[in-house]
Amino acid sequence: MPKRRFIAIAALTASTLMLTTGCAWLFGQTDPRPKPSASPSSSETSPGPFEKIAGETLAFAKTLIGMKEKAATDAITAKGYTYRIVERDGEHFVVTMDYSPTRINLSITAGIVSDVSVG
Repeated sequence: MPKRRFIAIAALTASTLMLTTGCAWLFGQTDPRPKPSASPSSSETSPGPFEKIAGETLAFAKTLIGMKEKAATDAITAKGYTYRIVERDGEHFVVTMDYSPTRINLSITAGIVSDVSVG
């Protein structure tokens, strides 16, 4: 195929694509994305099961602050939660970015739980 013909076909394809997708509003097509409503729906204001579980986990986790590490980890496993140490004596550890609403992140200072979070 000659170079000029290839360039002409490519230009025609690109312009057609722009007209049919990027400039659809020119032809009376509306934006298919949902518009935000003036008032939030009930699903936006009340927590779902995922958020509820995370809230319950955090409420329990806060009770661990001030406990010795061994007692805290025993209490966590007895309640059916999982845990990981994310910081020990000021040293932060590398952790995964996945989120688990039943996992408690522990910060330990001198063998005592100094901070908690859920994830």
